[in-house]
Amino acid sequence: YGANYVPKRGKSSGKCGLEDYRRGAFEVGAPNDVVRTVGGSEPEDFETITRRYIAATPITRRSLKNKVQVLIDLMKMMLTRTPDIEAYELSQGHPLLRDSKYGVEYEPWLTPHSSENAYSLNSTFNEWHTQTRNMVLATAPLQ
Repeated sequence: YGANYVPKRGKSSGKCGLEDYRRGAFEVGAPNDVVRTVGGSEPEDFETITRRYIAATPITRRSLKNKVQVLIDLMKMMLTRTPDIEAYELSQGHPLLRDSKYGVEYEPWLTPHSSENAYSLNSTFNEWHTQTRNMVLATAPLQ
């Protein structure tokens, strides 16, 4: 359950996702009625979702065993070196991105993700993702 359980590839991919989150990429086009439209009910609030997941997670139950396990995990994290994510990415052949931009800084990403475009019946959202994926695959270095 601690940071030592996340594989390096997860830390590598999470690095960009967390930065996008920090910059507000998941706020683009929000709020919207997608949950109501697709799911047929009102969305749950964050606290309700969090309480349900905590209640379903065994490590969150108060017990001596869990307290000891949390202390062991804390000590492991404190004694473990911070992984060098950049070195890991280089060892895996990840391309070095120069002058890259995050979603909220990149107009071609912002346009299809706006609330007018992403959630309407005339949406170009999926078409844009397919075109972008194909463009990335076509320009990716061969391994």
